[in-house]
Parts: sequence; structure tokens; C-alpha cells
Amino acid sequence: MTQNDFYERHGVWITALGCVLLPLVIVQAKQTLDSNINDVDDWLPAQYAVTADYRWFRKHFGNDEYVLITWEGCTLEDSRLDRLEERIEADINRQDAAARSPFRKIVTGRSVVEYLTGEHCRLSPEKAVARLTGSLIGLDGRQTCAVVFLADDAKRDLAGMLDVLRGEITASGVPLAELRLGGSAVINVAIDRVSLESLYRVILSSFAVVLVISWCSFRNLRLMALVLITGIYSAATSLAVMSVCGAKMNAILITMIPMVYVTATSGAIHLCNYYQECVRETGTRGAVGRAIAHAWLPLGLSAATTAVGLLTICYNDLVLMKSFGLFSAVGVVLSWLLLMLWLPAALSTWPATVVAAEVPCPLPTSPAASETMSSETGEAPLPAVFCRWGEAVVRIPFAATLVCFLVVVACIPGLSRIQLTIDLMREIQPSEEVIRTYVWLEQTMGPLTPMEVIVRFDDETCQLSAWERVKLVERLQRRIETLDGVGGTISAATFVPESKTGGSAWLRQGITNARLRHSWKELVETGYLAAGEGEKLWRISARVAAMQEVDYAAFVEKLRSRVDPELVVESEEGYTGISVTYTGVAPVLFKARRSLMDGLVFGIASDLVLIVIAITVTMRHWSSGVLMMCTSLFPAIVVLGSVGWLGVKIDVGAVMAPCVALGVTVDDVIHFLLWFRWGVRRGLDRRRAVLVAWQACVRPMYQSWALLGLGMAALSVSSFVPILQFGAMMVALLTAGLAGNLLLLPALLAGPLGRVIASRCRSCPAKP
Repeated sequence: MTQNDFYERHGVWITALGCVLLPLVIVQAKQTLDSNINDVDDWLPAQYAVTADYRWFRKHFGNDEYVLITWEGCTLEDSRLDRLEERIEADINRQDAAARSPFRKIVTGRSVVEYLTGEHCRLSPEKAVARLTGSLIGLDGRQTCAVVFLADDAKRDLAGMLDVLRGEITASGVPLAELRLGGSAVINVAIDRVSLESLYRVILSSFAVVLVISWCSFRNLRLMALVLITGIYSAATSLAVMSVCGAKMNAILITMIPMVYVTATSGAIHLCNYYQECVRETGTRGAVGRAIAHAWLPLGLSAATTAVGLLTICYNDLVLMKSFGLFSAVGVVLSWLLLMLWLPAALSTWPATVVAAEVPCPLPTSPAASETMSSETGEAPLPAVFCRWGEAVVRIPFAATLVCFLVVVACIPGLSRIQLTIDLMREIQPSEEVIRTYVWLEQTMGPLTPMEVIVRFDDETCQLSAWERVKLVERLQRRIETLDGVGGTISAATFVPESKTGGSAWLRQGITNARLRHSWKELVETGYLAAGEGEKLWRISARVAAMQEVDYAAFVEKLRSRVDPELVVESEEGYTGISVTYTGVAPVLFKARRSLMDGLVFGIASDLVLIVIAITVTMRHWSSGVLMMCTSLFPAIVVLGSVGWLGVKIDVGAVMAPCVALGVTVDDVIHFLLWFRWGVRRGLDRRRAVLVAWQACVRPMYQSWALLGLGMAALSVSSFVPILQFGAMMVALLTAGLAGNLLLLPALLAGPLGRVIASRCRSCPAKP
């Protein structure tokens, strides 16, 4: 059965089946979008040491996610803190199995100061405030806050939890306009909200771009509608696959949606262009089959190389990046199947008439170029500027190659200067309310990001008494507080009374030890003391800045430089069985970002190697692989090197773009090389063959660049930085790739490398 017979016989059924399945696919896609959640536990695989340490910490000290609550004028004298504490505790203690409280515990600066100045510790108000400054007390010594720790189930609906919390706060007499919230849960909800809002804006802008391009390309409402439906269908299918596989949406995977949509619509526009040409030549009968005969190979190559580029992202330690690479590759492949099955079936079922007259080109064409090349390729003459450009490159291939080489050499040192941001707060635009709130909180309350130092005392080998352990933890706290960027610390020692002066030392220690044993349960309830497997765990929680870029690997080394000398002193005095573990959200995220940098290098390298090997095997000669390597490396080195020289900090979205762009732009190189080989096999000399390939490929090159570039430029409306950077990086890489294909590619083929490829081709007969 021929392609014409296939679509004429089965087109109606395929079209109907696609229309029936579309609502089901959209429902599944909506379920995936509703599952949007961002959790630090999803960043790293379990085998990482920092992940194991963090999970060990949460096992012994519970879920450390919290919401910091304060407002303008929230001082130690504000009685609304008491009302808020009573309402939250009532919510925690309610007996309702069907609707468990999302809160685990609440602590207020007012209640802790009362505890420290009361019968238990008998501290003066000044000393109590000094102990809490930088944690529960603001930098001015008066501003304070409440900290609500979340239950393990709260992460299932963080937005709903915040709505409940805001209701309790307003019921306590605090206006929402004065409210200031901080904490990891607030950031995660903000990322969820901003990423989804940005996604909807991006979809609308991409829809508008594709609408304009489709109308300018076809001037036919039916073709335009089919292109848009194909793009929506492809994006929805990729989301539906996630739902079927049980995967959840997150801030990284959201970037997949506009990418699959733009890629699918670009392919649909190309296919409809083929269809229009076939209709103009022989009419609508059989036009679909002839269009598919022309389009399946270039569209298949584009989909295959893009999917390979996405799959190389899976060679990354981060679970989220693996998910992005896998599901995006699946989405691209499924979009190609839709282009090969549903779209041509729809065109066969609802054939579209096209205008026979060509729209005249506004630029004059070169008569010489028209005479020498248009008859060879069957293509319409190129605008004069492109004809003269191609002829110039062919005349001076060495100079053109040298220019590209010098640009690459100038950009290579910039690769070592690439800065990958390690700050979650940078994923949101500074204009967002959550960023302005965090700036106010850090100026008022001090740094907010927790960094945990766990001092571990072995039950069998450590002979330090409880009083001596308190003193050691206090000394470590004071040393940690001297570090730049640390706003304050809090530990179990914060809630221990001062030892009395006077009398014998052994008597003071005995009294303190007895008090500590008596108040052990209360200290455990503070969340800063726990019993491990054969050891006692004393937690020192340091606060570091969330709004500043911190190298946490270097920060941990600075912590060690403060902590280790104290441990050495204890060891020299004969006390052993003391060790320290450094953990928290910050080191985990830092490790995640470092893994991204490693994945960036490995992804580009592996993608390039796979593509070069595939082209070498397909073309049966190493010279084609060398050509592919040179043209593929050019845009990646130029763009990434320029980013490094400019000092632009890139995020997750920018890291994913090079592998995707490499797969997209390699299609143009393959087409150019195939046309060059075809010209050589027909007996043309090498430079004439380059001009033939130029005539056949330049127009599709800049049209493809316009389609994909404008589609990716639509991502600039996003206020979510990963989506914004992904779009910007894709536009830059596509533009650099087009520049390389218009300068370096013809220059290489007109030079010595082209001579090697041509000599290989002349031994093979020409194929139609």
C-alpha cells in the first residue's frame, strides 16, 4: 500500500481517533500540572553523602520545614503572639483524624523569653534577648516572630497549609497587609505559583507567536488551526505520559512544555509547507502522501537528534534532570508520531486549498546565482544578499574559517568563568513579593537559611558530663557566630540556665548535671537535642543569608576551622567519642547545583560524541564526523564562553539548553552535507556543490531559526528564571548556530575538509 492509499483509506479513522483521545489526554495533562510540587528530597539520589546526612538529620530531629511569622510592630510586648500561639496549639491538639493539623509545633520569641527569664533559667531579660538575637529576636533587640514547624503531611498541600495559617493569623488580630512570612515552605509555594503563572503566560505568548507565523506562512485558517492543535496535542501528550507513569510536575519539568510545543509546531509548519507545495504542483489528490515522502526524513532527523540531546541530560546525578531529559525526549518522539500520523490524516480528511500565486520577495535576487543554482535544486531563487554572501564565503574559505577559529579561541577561556547560581531565591524575579519580603526579613530579623551542625557524643566512649557538654556546645556556638554571614545560632544550650558562680567547681557541676537530667525531656522537646543509635545528638542551628550567594562547600570548611580546634582540645584532655556532622537544606542544594555543572559538561560532550559517531557511521567516513563536530561545537563554545566572560550567572534552565539546541541545529548541517554530497556525485566541482547546497538549504535554515527562535523568545514573558534563562539561552544558541552554518559550514566544505569529503563521494554514483 502506498502512502497516498494509506492516508486516503485510513485518514478519517485516524483523525477521528485523535479527536476522541484529545480530551482524555488533556485531562491527564491537567492532573500532571496539578501535581506541581518542589521538595529538596527530590534533588539528589539517595547514594549521595549529603542526602544521607540530611535524611539522617530529619530522622532524629523531625521535619525541619518551618514558616517564620512576623509583622511590622511585632515586638516582645505584642499580645497577639500569645493569641496566635493559643490558636495554633488548639489546631495541633484537635482530635480529628479526617483532617489532621498541618502544624507540628509553634515557638514564639515572646514565650521563649518568658521561659528563659522564668523559674527554669532565671536569666535577666537582657541575657535572654542576647541568646535569641539573630534567631527568634531581630537585630534591633525588639522585633520578634513566631516559628511554626510543619507536620510531615503538610508538604502534600503547602499552599493549603499557608491559607490555613493566614486564617489563624488574621483571627489573632494581625492584618494581612502587615504580615511577613518566611521559610522554605513559603519559597516552595512561591516557586510553584510563579512557575505555573509563568507557564500560562508563556503558553499564551507562544500561542500568539505560532498564530502569527502560521498566518504569515499559509494565509489559511484550516492549516493554521491544524498547526496549533498539533502543538497543543504534543505538549499535552508529554504531560499525559508523566501522569500515566506516576511522575509529578516540578519547577524543572515545567520547562518541557513550551519546548515540546514549539518543536512540534515548527515541524507542523514545515510539513504544511511541503503540503502546500505539493498542492500547487499537482492538486490536493495525493498531496499528503507526497508531502510525507519529502518530510519524514528531515523531520525524523530533527526529532532524533533533539531526542538524543535530551536523553544525554539523563546522564546526570539529579533525579529532576533525569526526569526532564527522559520525558522531554518522549514528548519530542511522540510529537513526531503525531506529525507523521494525525496531522497528515487530518490534512487528508480536510484538504486545504492554497493560493497558487507566490508572494514576491521584497529583496532583489542575484541573476548569476539564479542561473547557476536554481536549476540544480528546483528551489526559488534566494534573495540577493544571501546569494552574494554564499559566493563570498566560497571565494575566501580560509579567511572565513580563520575568523570563526579566532572567535572560538577568544571564547574558550570564558568557559572556566561560568558561574552557576546555587541560590533558590534567584529562581524568582526580584519584583516578586516573596523576594521583597525576604529582603525585609533579613534586614530586620537576620539571615534565615538554616545550616545544621550536629555534635555527636558517643554513649560508650565519651566521658564528658552533661554540664561539660553544654559548655562545649556553647563554645562552638560562639565560634560559629564569628563567621561572616552567620546571623545567629540556637541550640539546646540556649535553654539551659547559667551555672552558678562561687563554691567548689565539682559542686556546681553536680548541681547542673542534676538539673539537666531532670529537664532532659524538656530539652528534647525544644528540637535541639535527640538520642541517636548509641549516641546523644546536640544540634546547633546557624542562620546564613538567603539573599546572598554562598559557596556552601567553602562555608563548611570555614565551619570546620572553627569547630575542629575545640574538638582537638577535648581530645588532648583525654575526652574521645566526639564527632560533628554538617547538614541542612543549604548543603543539599549546593551539591545539587554542583552536580548541574558536571552534568552540563558531560551532557554536551556525550551528545556531541553520539551525534559524531552516528554521522560518521551513516556517511561511512571520518571526515563527515569532523565536520559535524566543528559545526556543533561552534555555537556551544561561543555562547557559553561569552556568558562566562560577561559574568552572567546561569541557572537550571540555562544548563539544559545546550544539549537541546545541539540536537535541533544539527539537522541543518545534515541537510547541507547531503546536498553537498549530491552535487559532488553529479559531477559538480567542490565549490559549485557548496553553492548548490547553499541554494537548497539557506532558506530552510533561516526559516527554522525564525520559527524556533521566536517561539523560544516568547519565554521572555516568564517571571520564573529557569524558564526565562532557558528561552534566552536557546535563542542565543540557535542564533550562534545559524551564524556558524552560514559562515563556518560552507567555508569548511569549500576548504581542505570539503576536498576530503568530495573525494570520498566521487566514488559513489549519484542518487535521485
